[in-house]
Amino acid sequence: MTYSRSLIDLAALCFYPLMLSGQTLPADGLPWFMTLFCKDSMIASYQALRFASELAIATLRALAQRQGTRIDEFRDEEPGKIMHEVRFGEMTAFEERPHSLYYGTADVKPFFPVLLDNRDGAQALRLS
Repeated sequence: MTYSRSLIDLAALCFYPLMLSGQTLPADGLPWFMTLFCKDSMIASYQALRFASELAIATLRALAQRQGTRIDEFRDEEPGKIMHEVRFGEMTAFEERPHSLYYGTADVKPFFPVLLDNRDGAQALRLS
């Protein structure tokens, strides 16, 4: 019963982003954080590796596609930096907030190789 409920809860936290056709990503939480939130998406994917390794594959792909490529102080972007979160809406469209792609975190870059250091994670980046 607990196992089934846990899988149902995990599925409720997943969404289908436009960036990855047909793949799901774990979000941070309902209802306000249904977006790619790097650290939370990676932690949920890591915890679910044994049961739903496809989440780790999708998360790694999404983050690798959005890895920093330039210096942008407004978004805290630097080459090689892993994004923190992505947001949509009026305030990000008009650049009142930097979260259209925001890189302002220091604790996710070291966790990326930890999630990648498994057979499915490595395969995810080879396939993209």
